[in-house]
Amino acid sequence: MKKALIATAVIAAGVTAYLYQQDSTSSNHAQVPQVSELAYVPADTLFFAGQLTRFPVKQYLTYFSPSYPDDLSAELELELGQSKEPAARFIASLSRQYAQAVASPDQFVETFGLADQMKGLFYMVGLLPVLRYEIAQPDALWKMLEKAEQESGLVAKKEQLKGVDVTKYTLIAENDAELELVVSVNNGWATITANTNFNQPADLLQALAIEKPVQSLAQTDTLQTMTTQHQFDAKYLGFVNHVALINGLTGKDDNQFSQMLNQLGGNDIDVEMAELRTEACQNDFADIANHWPRTAFGTQKMVITNESVELNAKMVIESNSTVLKALASMRGFLPDFTTSAQNKIASIAFGIDAAKLSPAVTSIWTDFTEATYQCEPLVSAQQQIKQTNPMMLTMATSMATGVKGVSLSLLDFALSEQQGQPNIDKLDGIVTISAANPVALFNSVKSFYPPLMDVKLPADGSSIKLEQYIDLPLQLSQSLELAVKGEHLVLYRGQQAQTLADSLTNQALDTNGFSNLAVDYQAFFNPVFQFLETTGETIPPELEMLKEANMQLYFNTDFSTKGIEFSSELRTNSL
Repeated sequence: MKKALIATAVIAAGVTAYLYQQDSTSSNHAQVPQVSELAYVPADTLFFAGQLTRFPVKQYLTYFSPSYPDDLSAELELELGQSKEPAARFIASLSRQYAQAVASPDQFVETFGLADQMKGLFYMVGLLPVLRYEIAQPDALWKMLEKAEQESGLVAKKEQLKGVDVTKYTLIAENDAELELVVSVNNGWATITANTNFNQPADLLQALAIEKPVQSLAQTDTLQTMTTQHQFDAKYLGFVNHVALINGLTGKDDNQFSQMLNQLGGNDIDVEMAELRTEACQNDFADIANHWPRTAFGTQKMVITNESVELNAKMVIESNSTVLKALASMRGFLPDFTTSAQNKIASIAFGIDAAKLSPAVTSIWTDFTEATYQCEPLVSAQQQIKQTNPMMLTMATSMATGVKGVSLSLLDFALSEQQGQPNIDKLDGIVTISAANPVALFNSVKSFYPPLMDVKLPADGSSIKLEQYIDLPLQLSQSLELAVKGEHLVLYRGQQAQTLADSLTNQALDTNGFSNLAVDYQAFFNPVFQFLETTGETIPPELEMLKEANMQLYFNTDFSTKGIEFSSELRTNSL
């Protein structure tokens, strides 16, 4: 049964993955579309993800058609062929049908009864997960379910709830646990949810969008506030409600989540969570949650054409706490050539002001240890944290005084085999350390490596050859150069790297970010695959799908007045 539940999660994750994307253009003043189905989403739902405009799922799958790993496919076949549990066989059949469908855009939309473009929602009614999507051909969905019934022997229960046809599949039927998969199609929307022994009949009616909650998401300004605050395009939006989650766990709020949790835990829940359900803990944890109220996510731009996909997305852990201010104080410098995935194979950069690292950690430590808590677990945690003195960090960062950031960029490379060993035929790359006084930094560090003791860096920005001073494997020492470019200590090799190194001369040591990562899949994997082919090595199956991946990814992490922000950009072109 454990495998059946895992397979259920795989199906849900697979179907909803495509709800995470949308076709749009960016807007700083986007208005949230009026989607009538939002009237069935509880305002205090723990989680929400909504594709609020029609997403071209078929077109999207022409670029991204994932495949199941062979070992998982084999396990599904084994489960389907040998399991004596009808429920496990039922889930295995659905999983196999999904795996077969997702490999082909036409087959995917046909299997799930979708139009080429669709809207969709995923949210929680208490502890009940709810997946809803626009369906063009309901018969296709029922055909898929009927095939799973035939292959598993699981018998569906059909009934009507307030005039709506509902089909139920019993997955677990034990004395203390009951779980049904519930499916319905109504008003052009398919709904897939669950029915358990810990929810009330009224909860199921809400999950099936037959009855509306007392207060719905449509009646609040939550989505519009998120859109405006974080510059989302309002086409795909989502959030995790930290306040509802924490207050439900501690029992401060008597919401659907708390009620189902209490019913699920039975008489043991109050005993197991007694420490957290005192009035003091309810208030203290509620105060913490109010300072970190929500994780919001959404797209800022996505354009899908027959030639390319362009996607910008962001996730923000919202905060108004002093901890956020301390984190923001650590921000440092990121070179401009690391702020995208263009014109490089890969890069990684950290903008951290070493002088601010210790004060920031001390500020966070002080904020927690000096807070006035009445909740016993928090008080106990305070006492333990007080035993760790963050001032030790000052000693660890003293040698990096003045450093504002480091980066590594790989611009080009080629591999070959020589006498049975790999060799780097070409390498173009650059490492940077940005600091207020890079010469002084070099002089303090070189004392740890005797061969460099007598080396002096030219003040005019010209480089010195390091091949005579250091010896690295794979002939990496060849043509390796070190120079000071403005306020940046630069180690580089290759013509492209030298151009970037020279560009740093005019880049001021501004505070402009925290970290970023970029990679061009095709530029990175092509030399690797060429090397494997020349050596006769077989390309691993898990990497084979990357052979034709013409995709660039860029990730950025930063701190703002709004919270901890994670931004991503994806670009891909047809070959």
